[in-house]
Amino acid sequence: MTAAAPVPTPAVAAPRAKRRRRSRPWLIALIAFLAAAALAATLIAVLEQSRREHRRQQVSAQADSHAQAVREQIGRNLSVTYTLAALVRHGRGSVPDFEAVASQLLPFYPGVASLQLAPNGIIRQIVPLAGNEKAIGLNLLQDPARNKEAFVARDSGKLTLAGPFKLLQGGEGAVGRLPVFLDGADGKPAFWGFATVLMRFPETLLGARLPHLAEQGISYELWRIHPDSGQKQLIAASASSALIEPVHAVLELPSGNWTLSTAPAKGWGDPLILSVHAALGLLFSLLMAFLAKLLFELKMHQQKLETLVTRRTEEILTTQRQLRATLAAIPDLVFELDVDGRIADFHSLRSEQLLISPAEFLGRFLSDYVSADSRPLVEAGLREAMASGYASGIRYQVSLPQGARWYSASIARKEVAAGAAPRCVVLSRDITRARQAEETLRTNEARYRAVTETAGSAIVSIDTASIVVGWNPAAASLFGYAEAEMVGQPLTLVVPQRFRQRHAEGPLKRANDDTPCLGGKSIELAGLRKDGSEFPLELSVAQWRTEQGRFFTGIINDITERKHHEQVLQDSRESLLGLRGRADRDHAAAARDRGPQNAGGYDRGRDQHPLSHRQQFAGRW
Repeated sequence: MTAAAPVPTPAVAAPRAKRRRRSRPWLIALIAFLAAAALAATLIAVLEQSRREHRRQQVSAQADSHAQAVREQIGRNLSVTYTLAALVRHGRGSVPDFEAVASQLLPFYPGVASLQLAPNGIIRQIVPLAGNEKAIGLNLLQDPARNKEAFVARDSGKLTLAGPFKLLQGGEGAVGRLPVFLDGADGKPAFWGFATVLMRFPETLLGARLPHLAEQGISYELWRIHPDSGQKQLIAASASSALIEPVHAVLELPSGNWTLSTAPAKGWGDPLILSVHAALGLLFSLLMAFLAKLLFELKMHQQKLETLVTRRTEEILTTQRQLRATLAAIPDLVFELDVDGRIADFHSLRSEQLLISPAEFLGRFLSDYVSADSRPLVEAGLREAMASGYASGIRYQVSLPQGARWYSASIARKEVAAGAAPRCVVLSRDITRARQAEETLRTNEARYRAVTETAGSAIVSIDTASIVVGWNPAAASLFGYAEAEMVGQPLTLVVPQRFRQRHAEGPLKRANDDTPCLGGKSIELAGLRKDGSEFPLELSVAQWRTEQGRFFTGIINDITERKHHEQVLQDSRESLLGLRGRADRDHAAAARDRGPQNAGGYDRGRDQHPLSHRQQFAGRW
């Protein structure tokens, strides 16, 4: 009998199932990584091939541009032969002033070494002659090294280009030969000779700026197939090393085709870009593997997510309930407006705040109720809230059948769902009473200012530290200090030095809200002007209180003139008292002189008035 396989117990099966659940995400990640790596490798290969093709197109375009420049430069230099041929025809076979003409032509053709005339194929004139003496007398039709192109030119009647080749004068160059034909005696064209231009290399190629290719990291070779040997003849090159998979630009010239081959000096591949692509491919593969693992784990934890969603939903509902409770606790009006200012919804804890029924203003524009002066402020606040999210401190007036009302508003942009029209929430508070109080306060301030500005007495206000907070024009005139000089300064600045301690310990310091300053009376003090002079003054003080603290306002009058009159009166009284005393003494002496019989009577001969001298003086004062 075959023994039965052991059945794993639950205690053993549970860890195995747990290990399988843990290994599954990693297996999915490995499969995703391999698939993504294969896809990335294919994409990198395609991108590399596309990049190479794009690079070849760029290099080919540059080669075509420089090849065109070479062709144009050589073509321009060869064109001077047509000018020489025209001069020969014009001179009927001779150019008397050839040296002067050729010397003026040479500066216009960079790379041209010399201009030549070869009647019957024999070089007779060369400009410049210096350095080219060996070429004089050379028969181009008989020279085996050069007669091939000469015969082709003569027989075809077309311009030919020979070279580049070693020059008799030294160096390398190419020769352009244009056969010149003159009208013969029989009226048929007869061969006269050649108009020749000699171009030196590499000077002729300077205008094509081939070295600019090397500066851009592109190697080049300018070459042709030699017509005699059939071998590649190198005309110009940026380096001696062979080009890697070059692109070619063909130049069509009178003597055949030249080729400009170009290739990047470092090859068509770019290791840095390839490395970056490989790194991105690896990163993409790892991300795909991680994403696959994450998705699998998310699927495994779907139940947990549903629980979290349910919990989050409860939290949202709780937040909504809290929001509703918050709105219910707001005593002010709350409006919801769209971007155009149309009232979409409202909230008010007290129905008496709604001076208009909801049916009348819902769907209407807030500007329909706002006064014309307040509309720009409300519109600016809406724009600011839409732009920055919040705007506050906006005051506006509403014209209602019950009368004008003032409101203070704060506007906040409301977060809405994607695609929904934006909204603004406006918190509006009725400040009509506060506005009226402000107007009353401004009116009272204006009245106070008018009184203090026009008062003939000096009016000075100080705080409990004796710092000046108010100084009217009469005070400035009295003390000599302008308002800007005294506001913020201690009042002791206009108190003589000997009275400052008394001022610091005076009744203003001991006054309180229930005690009138100075006992409700005026006092006489001494004042100190800006110029240092002292003068007597009379001071009346009242105290008042604001949110900033206690203040004192004094009314000050200059009593210098009054004091002067009092002094004059005092002096007059003292003089009168002296006169009265002397009169009494004189009267007593006279009585003694008259004797006892007249002691109680009057001296009728001396005093005609019933009053005594003392009584007369007393009556006058």
